Amino acid sequence: MDITDNEYEELRRLDRLRSDNSVLNAWLTIQHSEFPAWAEQTPGTWDFSLDSLARVEDLIRSRYATVEQAH
Repeated sequence: MDITDNEYEELRRLDRLRSDNSVLNAWLTIQHSEFPAWAEQTPGTWDFSLDSLARVEDLIRSRYATVEQAH
């Protein structure tokens, strides 16, 4: 896929905006600090593999019967 210089610069600008999001950064900090306790309550090996992602989905589906309950 070829993009113009202007499109490329716009993508770079958007990346900078996304990478400096104070709300997202705060949320990530909280999640990072609370993860060890969550992982202790939820047995298994948790990493960033596709297997872990499938296990997270299974876990969520087992805890919530509907989308509304998960919110």
